[in-house]
Amino acid sequence: MKNDGKKKNSTGTVKRKRDTMPSNSNKWKLLGFILSLAVSYCVYAHFYQKEYAGKSISINISGSLISFTRTMHLTYLAAGPSSPNDLYKALGWMHAKDRYVQICLMRLVAQGRLTETFPYTDINFYFDSVSRKYRFHERSLKNMEKYTKHNTDFYGVLTDYITGINTYISSNPRPLEFVLLGYYPEPFTPEDVTTLIRFISYTGLNEISLSIEKFLVQLIISKTVSHSFLKEVFHPHLNNLTQEHVELYESIGDIRANDGKRSPFLPPIVNSNNWVVSGKRSVSGMPIMGSDPHLDVVKQPNTFYESQYKSHDGKVNLFGVSVPGIPMVLMGRTEPLLFSFTYGMMDMGDFFVENIVNKTYERDGIFLPLEERHVNIGRASLKFYETAEGHVIDRSSDEGDLADGRYLASRLSQPTDAEDKCFRLSLLPFAKTVKEAQDLVPQSYIGEFFSLSLSLSPLSVYLIVSPIL
Repeated sequence: MKNDGKKKNSTGTVKRKRDTMPSNSNKWKLLGFILSLAVSYCVYAHFYQKEYAGKSISINISGSLISFTRTMHLTYLAAGPSSPNDLYKALGWMHAKDRYVQICLMRLVAQGRLTETFPYTDINFYFDSVSRKYRFHERSLKNMEKYTKHNTDFYGVLTDYITGINTYISSNPRPLEFVLLGYYPEPFTPEDVTTLIRFISYTGLNEISLSIEKFLVQLIISKTVSHSFLKEVFHPHLNNLTQEHVELYESIGDIRANDGKRSPFLPPIVNSNNWVVSGKRSVSGMPIMGSDPHLDVVKQPNTFYESQYKSHDGKVNLFGVSVPGIPMVLMGRTEPLLFSFTYGMMDMGDFFVENIVNKTYERDGIFLPLEERHVNIGRASLKFYETAEGHVIDRSSDEGDLADGRYLASRLSQPTDAEDKCFRLSLLPFAKTVKEAQDLVPQSYIGEFFSLSLSLSPLSVYLIVSPIL
């Protein structure tokens, strides 16, 4: 019998299959919507280009007269002497102008304040709890007090950058998004920037390192995979695994699974690579560099901010990309140099097994009191427990009081001078030779920031610096 698309139901009546194709009226509505978007974009692009293309404006930012020239694709910055001061004042101003909403939202994420401004959701709660758990903002405040007293070079870079941001904020109205939310962003501070870098490093790299370590422990005690096989796969990292270790891991009461959540406001970090070809091997006789950081560059707003900076004295002509909210040009070129970076995974976070009795932890047979912190996030009241060394007990923070037993505890790396060494990279665009750039690199340590060390060693960031001439 021929099937004409009709089907009888239990009552014997005929039902037609639901038409999966849109009706003609819906087709026209969809087409009209697409056309309206196209027209809106054309109108926006026309007025945007008319306003900015080739047009220069001069802004006085805390005593520095800086000229800005805009095109549809690039921002040209021209400033006074060839010094980092004017560069980062200009960069801060342009980051605020073009990415104001982005840098403010990322600041809220890093400080654990999303639920203060946005509706309470699981992902907002999760990232607020992570930020409070590891005290990103608190640690930035503490380190900033030390550097403020010593007035180090990196503090000068930070203050110049936030001066540029705050100059724009103070003289321009709030974005429509913040007006609708009823949110009034406060002026930026130096610790806002370092807190943001800490959080981005955690979600991109530190979190991966800790997740791998926890996964290894789960494999060891699962007994679904032989220990000899694990030692072979993870050689040489499990070479010293003994039965005593296995029994210790098995005594842990509960090993929480990794959450694997990610904030939509933060750039994804997967892998990266870069390479350079000597000018001796190129047709032009000039070196060729490839930079592939594997970051999301197709979303809006973009992860990177592309710009060109020229000093009035002609000594600096820098073209490169930065990340809004961070005063560094991460990849680019100057007249004498090309520079780029990639990273290799480093062990910048660790798990420890803690024996807990009555909210105390054991050290050499002596039980010491845990620090108990109470944090309110949205409608939830959380409890975090931490040792004097900074080992944070790995448990659900809303479980109530801490029961006796053995727990995993995590700690991120905590170098005391991470900020100072990290921000030496802000001077990289001003190096004139490869030797000058390399002299900056061994002193640069991003550590807890990006879970990597710029030391030109294996298992670290591979910084490529190439002479152009």
